[in-house]
Amino acid sequence: MIDKNCPFCKILKGELPSSRIYEDENTLAFLDIWPQSDGHTLVILKKHYEYIYDVPDEEVADLYKVVKKVARAVKKSINAGGVSITQHNESAAG
Repeated sequence: MIDKNCPFCKILKGELPSSRIYEDENTLAFLDIWPQSDGHTLVILKKHYEYIYDVPDEEVADLYKVVKKVARAVKKSINAGGVSITQHNESAAG
């Protein structure tokens, strides 16, 4: 399912530009256009969900396997001393 108003869905459909760094059948990783740090990367599911609590457990597990893979690659590519992984839900969470 794709939400026509979701910016991430627009990136998936190619309606908004992105610098894609990883893609598979279910996920997409791309560089943030307003990075908070070097290597700031977003990893999203290709299926639209409003909140993390809506995502089936199996899909969360698969998503975080990709997050781990991308984190390793970004860390290595920019020689970072570490990584920070966050997930925000609802406006109060940022």
